[in-house]
Amino acid sequence: MIKLKKISQKNKNYVYKLFFSFIVFSILLLSSIIFIHVSFTQKQKLETFKFQSSLQYKEKKLFLDNFLQKRKDSLLAISNNPYFREFVANKNYEYNTDFLFYTIMEENKDYMQFRYINSKGDEVLRFDRKSYGQIAYKVAYLQNKKNRYYYTETSKLKEGEVFISKIDLNVENGKIQEPHVYVIRVSTPIYIHGTYKGILIVNIFMEQFLKVFQLSPIYNIYLLNKDGEFIQNRFNMGKELLNKILKTKNETILYENNLYIKRLNIGYESMFLIYKTKETMLEKSRQNDTKMALIILLFAIIISIPFAYILSRPAKKAFDIIIKEGDELHDLALNLDKKIEEETLKNAKKDRLLQHQSKLAELGDMVGNIAHQWRHPLTRLSLILQNLNAYKKRDKLNDEIFNKALQESLEQISFMSETIENFKDFYRTDNKKSTFSISKVIDDIIKIIGISLTHNNISLNVNDPKNLQVYGIKNELVQVVLNLIINAKDALVEHNISNAQININILDDGKYIVVEIVDNANGIPDDIIDEIFNPYFTTKEDKGTGIGLYLSKTIIEEHFNGKILVQSDKNGTTFTILLPKKL
Repeated sequence: MIKLKKISQKNKNYVYKLFFSFIVFSILLLSSIIFIHVSFTQKQKLETFKFQSSLQYKEKKLFLDNFLQKRKDSLLAISNNPYFREFVANKNYEYNTDFLFYTIMEENKDYMQFRYINSKGDEVLRFDRKSYGQIAYKVAYLQNKKNRYYYTETSKLKEGEVFISKIDLNVENGKIQEPHVYVIRVSTPIYIHGTYKGILIVNIFMEQFLKVFQLSPIYNIYLLNKDGEFIQNRFNMGKELLNKILKTKNETILYENNLYIKRLNIGYESMFLIYKTKETMLEKSRQNDTKMALIILLFAIIISIPFAYILSRPAKKAFDIIIKEGDELHDLALNLDKKIEEETLKNAKKDRLLQHQSKLAELGDMVGNIAHQWRHPLTRLSLILQNLNAYKKRDKLNDEIFNKALQESLEQISFMSETIENFKDFYRTDNKKSTFSISKVIDDIIKIIGISLTHNNISLNVNDPKNLQVYGIKNELVQVVLNLIINAKDALVEHNISNAQININILDDGKYIVVEIVDNANGIPDDIIDEIFNPYFTTKEDKGTGIGLYLSKTIIEEHFNGKILVQSDKNGTTFTILLPKKL
């Protein structure tokens, strides 16, 4: 019988050599492949970043130019209006001029102020509104503006020229308005028979424009003025980098692969448009690199198998001798080790299967929720594209229609992006709470699905005489109310209700803020009404996931400490949300 101890020692030494040779070979192969991959992909990523940043800059520049050109054209049209010119020359047609200014203000909801200032710098006619979209009113208390830079610069221009100011904070009576309001001023000089009579100027709210202008699914976009101040959105880039940007004379500045800076002239001021890659995009890129590294590792292991096989042949012969010459105890120990290994592999396989099923279930919930929220924005985007195609075929597609469609599309995309953020924050449970108006929640929802309701001839009525407010996470209440309105709309469409209505009543009963959502869709059958809040229960067959009402109930009860109730009869259904008042 061959001595087992001697053979075992030789085999042990050989296994060590085989093991370390395999590790060294795999590491060397993996390192070389990863090095080559990183060298090629880094340059490709940089070129892709440059191209995408440059493309988005051109789109933003076109969007800005169209916005300013529309305001310039409107201002020049008013300056040439015969009623206005007669008013400037001889103080005639004052009523017509008032009506003209009021009409222009109402047509342009982003106009903050519309003024005629005479040659002495005195305001002669002025219409204001306090915030975006509010009703305009005529101002009785007028001021002298001769020392303001925009008046001085405009008075130097020739007839028909237009001055565009920098974007800055609005100033009233020598003080910066609180809360801060970003505005831009567009003005033109007024000449009557060659004589300078003053200027016509409009102040424009920039908050809504900047929200759309700075919207991007890939980048965080910032505007930096020549004084080193960020407009609206801010981030800390460090003093050294900030000073370097402000001192540069280059039109384009590129830092590494996640920061792109381009000079942008907006009216009176040269600014910097800054693109910073979103952290989510960087994380996605890192994940892709990790996946690639794992694939390369697997490939390296597969390549090393023949190498290991060649080196293992002597060990196989040694094991053959051991098997032939081993005694019964050795066989028993070998079989026992084999059984342990098999059971270990079976248990490990079960654990992996259970983990996989758990992840699939969690992913399914997330995808179902997102699909439930994305269906209508995607439908809206489809309608916008179809309308653009129809206008194009009829040769009626102009800049105004295109820009309006572009802005509406960006709003839908922004909502879809916010939906993703909302679901992410929901699962993290780290959203910031605040006090907000319920009517504002409904207004935000109407912006998203209002067109869908109109197309289905559904009337949505909101009754909130006290403009009640609640405390909590606004986006979560948006999710609940949106889900209930969509369910009501689907029921009305399914039953083909002729006088379809959704009424929302917002009340204060002393203990709760009550939100009632009432439809006239013939109600919910008695045999299923007790099950509608159960997860995965749906009456929409393949159109529904059964998640919406379950998630709504969870949000109201666990995040708002409230209740959600349902009542139904043959006329329709009432969902009642009870939200505790903030102490």
